[in-house]
Amino acid sequence: MVGSQIPNPAVYYLFPVGKTDSLYAPVKLAKADATTNTWTAEYWYAAPFDRTNVFYPPIDHVSEVEYWEITSNNQGSTNDDAMLSLSWRGRSHVSATAAVRDSLLVAQYINRPPFIWDVPGLWAPGRTTGADSLFGYVTANGNTNNYSFDERRFTLGTFSKFNALPVKLLYFTAIADGNKVRLNWEAANEQDTKKYEIERSFNATNFSNIGSVNSRQMSQSAYIDFDNNPALGWNYYRLKIIENSGSFTYSPVRPVKFEKGLEQVKLFPVPATTVLNIQLPTSYVNQTTLQLIGIDGKLIASLKPAANMVILNVQPLAAATYFILITRADGSKEAYRFVKQ
Repeated sequence: MVGSQIPNPAVYYLFPVGKTDSLYAPVKLAKADATTNTWTAEYWYAAPFDRTNVFYPPIDHVSEVEYWEITSNNQGSTNDDAMLSLSWRGRSHVSATAAVRDSLLVAQYINRPPFIWDVPGLWAPGRTTGADSLFGYVTANGNTNNYSFDERRFTLGTFSKFNALPVKLLYFTAIADGNKVRLNWEAANEQDTKKYEIERSFNATNFSNIGSVNSRQMSQSAYIDFDNNPALGWNYYRLKIIENSGSFTYSPVRPVKFEKGLEQVKLFPVPATTVLNIQLPTSYVNQTTLQLIGIDGKLIASLKPAANMVILNVQPLAAATYFILITRADGSKEAYRFVKQ
């Protein structure tokens, strides 16, 4: 859809874009200056490119199911500065709660650098219009000032982990744990999720189902399962997330190089900003000591883990490099480096 707008900040130009009648997904643009401009807009009901690469805060996550591509004939100039509004519909899976729905924002894939999903004008309250989750608009809090080809992608984002868009996979990990591979994941907004199917591959291309876990259909829930018969060498795992409607999405693929008896420790996210998750093999629980060490070698904290997952609050720490030192019952030690942003 191609359209031009004569500038008037109080008037939006409507682009009635979409793929079919059931996927009508309009956008609106309000011109910022006194120069006419032409934009081209197209809608895609598909996962946005590089959707997990978000600038946090303010973005917690972006849509998994749709995006728009918008370009202008005055790329790189102020003539295409405009206030952009993106629409949502039932298939966007936004929250049915008005207060949570107000966390919606306009996300753009831009070169900060590097390329990342970011927010024109940051988030502000009161930018959504629409009485329910079936249709409405969210308007950017500032002018979007680049509709060039390399920064053409836009989608719905949210700063709230409780705003679906749709189910959000908080994390998915796979680590060797003795003679098994342990799979952990946590999801938010899974009220419409039916189940999680665990798939494995030996070449990262051809996957087969090795198990299934029913969704608890809660606002947030953590899961654990095992591959009791991994092959020696590389194993690749992913989740097939199946909705009640029958639609599905896939998690990222997690590789594990398996050797019988191998036990792995995993730290994420790295770099860390607020919390650091430390995932431990079963044999480490109640049998090891964890110490947080500064780059200068000073001890900051010490604990004895009582579960496979240790969640360490790193928000008070200064931005720097740190180490997790693990001491096992036999006196052996292992150290893991991470960066606090």
